[in-house]
Amino acid sequence: MNDKRVLANSAMITAIWDKTKKDNIELLKPFIVFILGENYCVGEEIDCSKVLEIMETEFSFVDFPNAVLVKIFRRMKGIVFKRNHKYFLAKEINEECDAFLEKRKKVTEESSFVINSIMEYLKKQKNSFKNLTYDQTQDLFGIFLKDNGFAGANDIKSYENIN
Repeated sequence: MNDKRVLANSAMITAIWDKTKKDNIELLKPFIVFILGENYCVGEEIDCSKVLEIMETEFSFVDFPNAVLVKIFRRMKGIVFKRNHKYFLAKEINEECDAFLEKRKKVTEESSFVINSIMEYLKKQKNSFKNLTYDQTQDLFGIFLKDNGFAGANDIKSYENIN
């Protein structure tokens, strides 16, 4: 995986969807809320280009469309308001940011557990994968997920026929 955060972020999005069954815009909203809470004060103008930059650097959402950000802002009534074609933070969102950080921590720990478990399994096998580093294992797991998707997240048996 080119960016180690992709696995954790993908897992977070999957977990949010599993819990809420909301559309893609709603799945992305917690990331935007977190960015706003960490970077803006109540009443401060929101710099959309800065938010998009953080979406890429912090969460690996490359080329995140400004139009999607605007749609997310429209759904954030009470948190973001628009005046004179500019967006502003309407209220403190510390609790939402803390909840996001807690979920992110949990997902990161669980992702690390999965990678370490794969490493342990591979070390017990008699093949060329037994000496992989954590980063190499994570990269290979990322390739596996890219090729096979997250279908096995809820049913590991769905991966039985994969070599």
